[in-house]
Amino acid sequence: MARISAMRKYRSLSPQTVDDVVRRAAARHPKEAPLLRSARETLHRVAAFYLGEPDYARAEEELVAARGDDGKTEEACLRLLRCHDSSRERLPIMESFYRGIFARTGTPGALLDLAAACNPFAFRWMGLPRSVLYRAFDINADMVRLVSRYFELEGIAGAAELRDVLCDPPEGSADVALLLKMYHCLEHRQRGAGWEVVSRTNARFVAVSFPSRNLRGRRADIAGNYRDEILERSRSAGWGTEELAFDGELVILVRKGGA
Repeated sequence: MARISAMRKYRSLSPQTVDDVVRRAAARHPKEAPLLRSARETLHRVAAFYLGEPDYARAEEELVAARGDDGKTEEACLRLLRCHDSSRERLPIMESFYRGIFARTGTPGALLDLAAACNPFAFRWMGLPRSVLYRAFDINADMVRLVSRYFELEGIAGAAELRDVLCDPPEGSADVALLLKMYHCLEHRQRGAGWEVVSRTNARFVAVSFPSRNLRGRRADIAGNYRDEILERSRSAGWGTEELAFDGELVILVRKGGA
């Protein structure tokens, strides 16, 4: 764990994540070389740096310089959203996407962003008041610091936290939780991990989304690999589901009546 955490590529990752991935790799590979190789391959998938990252120092400077100017703040946020493939793909539908979810759930007073990445920088297009308790979680410490600074500059009543929600689910309850384009990534990390995060999150609604195109822009039915499982497990738990189709993204909205 110390060797991997010292590597420049993984230095910013949550110790929870490194610990979990290395321990699971050690259970399969008792020898050091294959253990390290397996752990690094999993972390490469989990961290997904290949999807893009901002220049964190420059991004913070731009956000600070734009403070008080709505136009410049939105320009800075859009630049950040373009830095990551997941949020960049959502740009053409961003406003209708978030508002479509909240039209079904009601305006949340407390929102959990379970694998936030750049999602919080879409706040101005979500149609939410700054009084919303927006808690954003990510395994990248650099991203967490930038989101924290953004919340502070915008006066959003929320917080960003370095937390691996698979290893350590958020405490407390919320109205809505977002798990955007991450369920299938969790499943690649550990079979059953996607549903584990959904089931252990204490929110009245959990919005689980899947891309309907691959990174090359070709149509892909990624949700089809997990839809039946999510629907069946939701039924077994006594929870309702609804599907929302957007251009490029499908949302399965899980309603936990008793949460």
